[in-house]
Amino acid sequence: MNDFMIQLAAFWPAVACGLVLVLTSAATAVAVRHHRTMEKDDVGDQLFWDLFAGAAVAVPAVLLPSLASPTAGVLVAAAGLASGIAAYRKYPRLAALQQQRRRRNTAMRGLGAAVERHQRTIETWRRYELDPALAIDFPAMSDVRRPETARLIRALRSAETVSPHEEPENYSQAVELLEHALRQAETAAGARPENQTAGTRA
Repeated sequence: MNDFMIQLAAFWPAVACGLVLVLTSAATAVAVRHHRTMEKDDVGDQLFWDLFAGAAVAVPAVLLPSLASPTAGVLVAAAGLASGIAAYRKYPRLAALQQQRRRRNTAMRGLGAAVERHQRTIETWRRYELDPALAIDFPAMSDVRRPETARLIRALRSAETVSPHEEPENYSQAVELLEHALRQAETAAGARPENQTAGTRA
């Protein structure tokens, strides 16, 4: 029992050092890969300090278990090296996932505004369909043979087919395209306020 406790007491410091080294190696590799992709004048300095900080933790994490057992030191060093290589290789994928998550969060924050803009755009278009005076003054807004009106109808359908909660980013883009298509159709039909003012002055 005493021998087992002695072996266990000698084993846990190596495990602790191994965990520290694995985390440090992964963090250092991520920092190095991140700074290598940045276009700055002081990238060399940043890389130096990344490696220096990593080495300041990694060297003691390898030496301490090596003093108790050379085999433990080799195993700890191998684990740290494997962790650093894996983190360095996986960083682009992780960065892409993080960027995608950030864009989704941004889109979710603006989802309420996008829904309001969508409804407002639909209401504006419906006035040209339901208001007799507008239908008479601007018949082009209902004429799908005109390319601008046809694009507007396609944009309306596209925005309706995208789920705001499942695809917030695509939904926001569809709403922007719809707003742009409505402005183009109104301009082509002479229904934009600036066109109406110009016509009045003429």
